[in-house]
Amino acid sequence: MVFLLIGLLLSPLMSWPASDPLCNDDVIASFQQIGTQVSKIIPNGGKVYLDGTITAIPLLYANNYVILPRK
Repeated sequence: MVFLLIGLLLSPLMSWPASDPLCNDDVIASFQQIGTQVSKIIPNGGKVYLDGTITAIPLLYANNYVILPRK
């Protein structure tokens, strides 16, 4: 019980000097960059096999493609 109380009391001190935010990346900007790169790679009317859910978000920024979803 003593170790749990000491750990509970000292836990705020372990993270206190950290001034960095939790996320330094701009997620929307990175999705836009991925989408523009994908749109350069996929030819007009090209087919994209979609397997997963996260991969669909950057495809919102790409143009002129056909999505083949996983069944």
